[in-house]
Amino acid sequence: MSYTKGEWKVKRDISCISEINIENDYFTICRNVFPEDAHLISAAPNMYKALKKISNCTNQDDVDRLIAVGLLDELKNIINKAEGK
Repeated sequence: MSYTKGEWKVKRDISCISEINIENDYFTICRNVFPEDAHLISAAPNMYKALKKISNCTNQDDVDRLIAVGLLDELKNIINKAEGK
């Protein structure tokens, strides 16, 4: 699967106060996003990466290893981003 790489960020268009965009450092990912959806959309690449890590686990040892290297903290940070915190 491919998608636009980079950290996706919520940005307000300075020329139009009501317009909210999702951007990375190089591109606008989507324009005129509803405010209640903006943070969730911006967290999508991080969610995808975390879910990919989890889906690659084949046994409990793999899960334990991910937890040991900070996956739970990573997931909490992703959820906070999705909730706009």
